Amino acid sequence: MIALKCSVCNSQLQKDDNGLWCDFCKEYRTGKETIDNETGRLPKTFSADQLEELNIPEPEYLVNNLIVKNSMMMVGAPQRSFKSYVMMILAIHIAKGIDFLGFKTQKANVLYLDGESGHTLLKKRILQIKNGLGIDLPRNLIIDLSTPNLISLEPEFRDKLEKLEVKVLILDPFKAFFHGRLNENSADDMRGWYTNFLKPLKEEFGLTIILIHHARKSKQNDETMERWEKLRGSSEISNFCDMILLVDRKHKEQFIELITEKNKFGVEIEPVGIEFNFDDVNASLTLNKTDKETWVLAHTKIYVDQVLEWIKNKLAENVSIFKTKELKEFLVSSGVKKWSADPITHRVIADLETLGKIKKLKRGIYKIVSDDQTKLGN
Repeated sequence: MIALKCSVCNSQLQKDDNGLWCDFCKEYRTGKETIDNETGRLPKTFSADQLEELNIPEPEYLVNNLIVKNSMMMVGAPQRSFKSYVMMILAIHIAKGIDFLGFKTQKANVLYLDGESGHTLLKKRILQIKNGLGIDLPRNLIIDLSTPNLISLEPEFRDKLEKLEVKVLILDPFKAFFHGRLNENSADDMRGWYTNFLKPLKEEFGLTIILIHHARKSKQNDETMERWEKLRGSSEISNFCDMILLVDRKHKEQFIELITEKNKFGVEIEPVGIEFNFDDVNASLTLNKTDKETWVLAHTKIYVDQVLEWIKNKLAENVSIFKTKELKEFLVSSGVKKWSADPITHRVIADLETLGKIKKLKRGIYKIVSDDQTKLGN
């Protein structure tokens, strides 16, 4: 529906015999054609009392409580956090319109721009996810490895968005599409990128844009910093994003937490615990309502007694030194799944050190402390 709006205050004009009357300005004005808010496009300029009358829809979630439609979102994580697996699984759920970890999900066409993976790695990852989820892969999830220059909206990229009717755009990682012409540490560069490219792109195509970002390696153990502050680059990136989701995985655990660090549209939800199950053939996510510490302890306690017996046998064989690799192999032979062997091995070692049963000599090598030595130490 086309309406004539006042060129000064943007109020709707009333046409009479004398011209176009603005009831707000109390004058006849020159009109401009705009699209009224019934179509979903809202005026950019208005008075405070007009704002009360505007028909502004409530935020609509693409993935309930996690991702809002037509928003700017950042997903941040350290390296080796499985974030690319998590995001690809999320993209498949959105493209198929199936619930993601129990969160209601709306179907939408997804364009996933991958600036890091090659064809071989990507195919392996996709097939692992396909097998793990037990589903057919969606045709409306388009993956692009061409790393286009996304500093300005080029006609070719605009045509691609229109042709594919894209509603969700994922940049993994977004820095890969600067081609060295923008600096992620520059507030001016990042604000300019948002103002001149991301925001117009989002508004023109009604996109949900998800920026995947890395964390600073040197800041991961700094407890004085907020979690979002550990992400690389200027704070302007966090400022212009409507939502920030962190993928948290410590050490080599298969337990991951999705943490909503920022949500302009509502209250941040409690961290979502996920168990990442994968091997050479399968990859999938399972919702796990326990916290990370509880999960690791539950998977460790049942093996501590077995390891103590293993240590006892080692001493009986006059062997007092072992490598982490040997303990891991024993745990796998005792029933620990390979994908969870690393975190459980490290937790068992920590427990044995606390009990005074072993002592670290150097990285990956431990000395068994006999009962007699323990008594002498006490």
